[in-house]
Amino acid sequence: MTLSLESTLVLHVCAIVSAYLFFVDKREIPRPLQILTAAAFVTSPVVVLERGAQSAVYLTDILIPLIICVYARHMRMSEVIHDGRVLAFLVLLLGVPFFVGTLGFVLGGADVSLLSRSTNATVLWLYRNACGILVFMLAISMRLTVSQVIAWIRMNLILVLVIAGAGVVTYLTPIDLAAFERIMPEVDPERLEHIDETRIGTGFLGLFRGSVGQWFGIQVVLLLGLLPVLERRQWPWALVGIVLSVAVVLMSYSRAGVIGMAVGILALSVFGQGWHQRSYGVFGAMLVVIIGFTQLDMIGDRLESIFTQGDRASAGRIIAWERSLNVFAIEPETFAIGVGPTNRQAVFKLIGAYGAHNEYIDAIFRMGVLGPIAILVVLYKLMSSYWKLRGSGEAEVSYLGSTMVAVTIANAVIGLTQANLLHDYSGYTCWLFMYLLYGVTTSTTMAIMPVVQPAQTDANGDLSRLGHVA
Repeated sequence: MTLSLESTLVLHVCAIVSAYLFFVDKREIPRPLQILTAAAFVTSPVVVLERGAQSAVYLTDILIPLIICVYARHMRMSEVIHDGRVLAFLVLLLGVPFFVGTLGFVLGGADVSLLSRSTNATVLWLYRNACGILVFMLAISMRLTVSQVIAWIRMNLILVLVIAGAGVVTYLTPIDLAAFERIMPEVDPERLEHIDETRIGTGFLGLFRGSVGQWFGIQVVLLLGLLPVLERRQWPWALVGIVLSVAVVLMSYSRAGVIGMAVGILALSVFGQGWHQRSYGVFGAMLVVIIGFTQLDMIGDRLESIFTQGDRASAGRIIAWERSLNVFAIEPETFAIGVGPTNRQAVFKLIGAYGAHNEYIDAIFRMGVLGPIAILVVLYKLMSSYWKLRGSGEAEVSYLGSTMVAVTIANAVIGLTQANLLHDYSGYTCWLFMYLLYGVTTSTTMAIMPVVQPAQTDANGDLSRLGHVA
């Protein structure tokens, strides 16, 4: 039974709203954060303006500006705008694209600038970049306490159960919630034939395979890492969430998802605090054994194909990497300024594919050599924040920091196989959730930092007290 896009959206919204109203403890979570999080989990498109995934409009496209306008007065803009993490995201998502796009227009004309693609596509890309920054800024400005972050993690867990459960239903039952995948045949005609045979190996609810892999692979790392800070009565639900997340990652056949889980679990074992987190290497080994004994050859083949030419798709990936490096070697101007932030057609002409399936290489095509440098600066800023949390003497803060260190490392490695910090249309909803996750968890860094109050004077104009730490 295949549900239409409209029916899928209605069912999706009803499930999220019901979970939010009846199962989420909302007492500690600020209202705008509740709304943003619930909206981010509505991954089904509200409308597809034209045939094709690039014209899909999501609920967050509509809600984010409204939420920001309503709650802007609470954002402490003068304080947040000078935060190094916010500046790093601004440079990556808006500063470098505008600078390189303008430079490309001056040196090479419209073909290597922001005008190199249709105006609608470019405006939408920049609009969503701005939305991602605003989401991060709103979350970080809330100065959430650790207990508030944990309450948000619990909300995230409830919604993960809903969405991962929908994925299992899609993959294992006659109910088809992968309707969005059906708008792609004109790009990949074999996709529709595959969905008619089996939905395993596809995405669902507006999430493409790569998004399913990254989103739920990271959820496995997040829930495993923060299991010690959850109440014991919540552990069974967290374990169900972990099992469902592993299931949808495996059934989506996502390289990125399996790599993200493996690297994240390994990072938890290395950088974790306490025996809980450091023992997760055993969990990772068990997962490998399960894959081996259940003879999931497709998973093994796709893992092997990441750095080999085991199948047609992976062969195209490796060839795209090689061709990209050759282009950068013989065309220094492309290496310097790229071909335009959204110019996928130019990339196709150069390497025979619309992207290299490697964020660091694709960033060079988008923004020249400044692209991967800006990505590395963002990753450094995030890692620095989480490393400080990891070193806290408070157990809950330390567990949060070490978990997010592992998440950041996993996402950085995922960037070797697909987009991470620089979204494209197929990964937009997953990308937005990651920015929300980064904002929520780094806002704790600001909350535990001392705030120096300005010196005050008494009625006679004399200093009544020195600036002190509040």
